[in-house]
Amino acid sequence: MFLLNSAEVANSYKRNRQNDPRFSWYEPEDTFMLWLSRCDSTLKEPSELPPLLTKNKWYMHNLSTTSLNLVATDLVTTGKAKVFCSRCAAHVPPDQVVRKWDYVDNGNFQCDRLYCTQNHILLSTAHYTAPIRRRQASG
Repeated sequence: MFLLNSAEVANSYKRNRQNDPRFSWYEPEDTFMLWLSRCDSTLKEPSELPPLLTKNKWYMHNLSTTSLNLVATDLVTTGKAKVFCSRCAAHVPPDQVVRKWDYVDNGNFQCDRLYCTQNHILLSTAHYTAPIRRRQASG
């Protein structure tokens, strides 16, 4: 579980949208940004993401998991998130979160993963890496 500040999430979204080619931006992201802009800064309790953005049966209308994972990774690695490992049932200081790149599915996917101190996966974002085939030299 990650507790993220609304203003930091919005800033990270905007920064990543400009700088990262993997960062998608569709109508649900606009809706998400609108939801963030309307947050009540006087509330002290965290809010869950609206089900409309996360549990919609129509995939095209869901909030992009990749985009949200990139933002969460950005905020955790810069120390701007509170992290809780459900397997350890403990809070993990952001400076103790370990970031690793793993290859899975015969190297077809590269995963950017965050681990707690007990090596439990906290977050994983997969990026497709097409297999490279080399041509035989003719002659």
